[in-house]
Amino acid sequence: MGRKKEVSFVDSATVAQAEADLRGLGEGKVAKRLLAIIAVGREKRLQEVADILRVTRQSVYRWIGRYRRQGLRGLYDRPKGHRRKRLSDPQEQEIQRWLVEGKDAGGGFQRWTVDKMKMAVEKQFGVGLSRTRLWVLMRAWGF
Repeated sequence: MGRKKEVSFVDSATVAQAEADLRGLGEGKVAKRLLAIIAVGREKRLQEVADILRVTRQSVYRWIGRYRRQGLRGLYDRPKGHRRKRLSDPQEQEIQRWLVEGKDAGGGFQRWTVDKMKMAVEKQFGVGLSRTRLWVLMRAWGF
């Protein structure tokens, strides 16, 4: 059984609010979404609006629903998830210090290779990084 359709029309109050919000915006995704809501509220067919904007009908439905529930805030893209860094900023600074000074965590002289650094990071911080990731970090730090 399909999902219940949340929105089948847009009332005049929603259209008026969308028009007011649109006046304060520049161009972009949010403006496009507001224009879609206004068009549906002015009795344009949902599929026609979706075709003009080159989006799916379901996207327009979603925008209308989010706008009703959350207002203008609901039309902005939601933040995307990112992986957390395995090393903290102080740990990264410590590793950079090792590289600059040519010394290991104990203060002894060391000629660093990626493999040696990988083992030292695992031993000192308990963080396992791949050789490639460690190499990318070292390049980003200028080494």
